[in-house]
Amino acid sequence: MASMKEHREVLLKQLSERLVQIGFDKKIHGQSFWKFTEYGRTSIHLGFINHVTDFDITVSVGIRIDKVEDMANASNKLIKDREKKMTCTIGTEIGNFINGRQKRWTINNFEDIGPVCDDIYIYVMEVAVPYIEKYSELENVYEVLLRDDKEGWRHAPIHYHRAICAVAMARLLGKSDYKDIVDKKTKFLKEREDYGLPLFLDFINKLDESQGNIV
Repeated sequence: MASMKEHREVLLKQLSERLVQIGFDKKIHGQSFWKFTEYGRTSIHLGFINHVTDFDITVSVGIRIDKVEDMANASNKLIKDREKKMTCTIGTEIGNFINGRQKRWTINNFEDIGPVCDDIYIYVMEVAVPYIEKYSELENVYEVLLRDDKEGWRHAPIHYHRAICAVAMARLLGKSDYKDIVDKKTKFLKEREDYGLPLFLDFINKLDESQGNIV
C-alpha cells in the first residue's frame, strides 16, 4: 500500500507533466512549479494538509519580480536566506480568489490522483493563467501593492512586505509620488501597530541613503 508521501510524489510528477504543456519548467521546486519570465518568475504552489488516512491539497498562484524581492529581502532577518529566494511579490490561493473561500482537493488513494490532477489543471487554466497574464504587466502589480484594503490583502497579505514592495516598485517604475507612497504606507503600518514597521522604516532609510535606483 502506497504511503501519503508516495501519493504526493506521484501527484507532483503528473501535474508537472500537464504544466509543462503551458510553459512551466519541468523541474519541481519543492512543492512548486515555476515559469521563468523576463522580470522573474510565475509559480503554481501546492499546499498539503495531512490527515490520518488522506491529505488535502490547496493551489496558489504567485508572481515574483526578482529586483523587487531581492531589494525587499536584503536586510530582512525574519526569514532565512533560502526562504528569500522563494518569496513572491503578489499571489493568491485559487479558491480565495474565486469566491473568498479556500478550495481543497482530497487524495484518499492512488486512483484519486489522475482525476484530481485533471481538475487542478482545469483551475490553473481558468484562474491561474489569466491571473498570470494580467499581472505580467508591472503597472498592474504596482496598483495591487498600493492598496491597503481587503483586495490588496488578498494578493499580498503580509502588510510590511506589501508596503516595501510598493515602494520598490515605485522606484522601479520611476514614479514621481514616491514620497507620498512612503508616507501612506508608514501611516497604515503605524495605525495597525504592524510588527514589520521597523523593517519597513529600515528599508526606507537604506533606500534613501543609497540614492540609487533598483534597475
